[in-house]
Amino acid sequence: MDRDRARDLINQQEPTFLQAAAHKGYICPICGQGSTKGQGISKDRTGHYKCFDCGLYADVIELYGKAN
Repeated sequence: MDRDRARDLINQQEPTFLQAAAHKGYICPICGQGSTKGQGISKDRTGHYKCFDCGLYADVIELYGKAN
């Protein structure tokens, strides 16, 4: 398996290392949006996760780096 294929497979996974948001999605690892009210980060049609509060835009691999 080459690097691009491995990255694609990882990005198809849900970011289970993040906590679920109170209503929908996951809690943003940068600003905490979704921890008490409102929607957290959610996946868009390109496969990236977006936070409308702080502007985070990341794939699963980038999310892992920001969360740890």
